[in-house]
Amino acid sequence: MGLFKAKVTFTIRWSRLGISIQRMGGLGEDG
Repeated sequence: MGLFKAKVTFTIRWSRLGISIQRMGGLGEDG
């Protein structure tokens, strides 16, 4: 259970990080 929760937290963190990068990259491309 602990390992699963850690993996989920890790995935969510990287997902949020990826979204932030995509938003910055998107603004650079679209703007």
